Amino acid sequence: MCPSDHQDSDSQIPHRRDHSHPHPRHPAARSETLADIERRLKQSGYLALRRIRCEFRDGVLRLRGQLPSHYLKQVAAALAAEVKGVQAVANELKVVRPARGEAAGPTACSA
Repeated sequence: MCPSDHQDSDSQIPHRRDHSHPHPRHPAARSETLADIERRLKQSGYLALRRIRCEFRDGVLRLRGQLPSHYLKQVAAALAAEVKGVQAVANELKVVRPARGEAAGPTACSA
C-alpha cells in the first residue's frame, strides 16, 4: 500500500447527526419552532399579529389570517423567516380593513 493510498481511520467512521437539535420533522422540533414563531409575533408590539394562524411542516411555515395593512403582512413574514428551522414562508395572509371595534384574538399556531 502506498502512503498516499492510506486512509485515516477517522474517515471510515460514519458521521453522526447531532441529536441535540431534533429533526425538523420531529414533533418536538415543530412545537419548538411554532413556540418561537408565536413568541416573536407576540413580542413584535403589533396586536394584529397575535391573530395569525400558523402551520409548520417540512420546513415550510404557512401564515394565515387577516391583517389591516400590507405593512403588517410583510412584518409577519419577516419575523417568521428569521426563525431557526423555517426554510420557506407561505404568506397567505389577507389584508382587510378591520370591523369597527374588533378586538385582537389569541394567536393560534399548530403543527
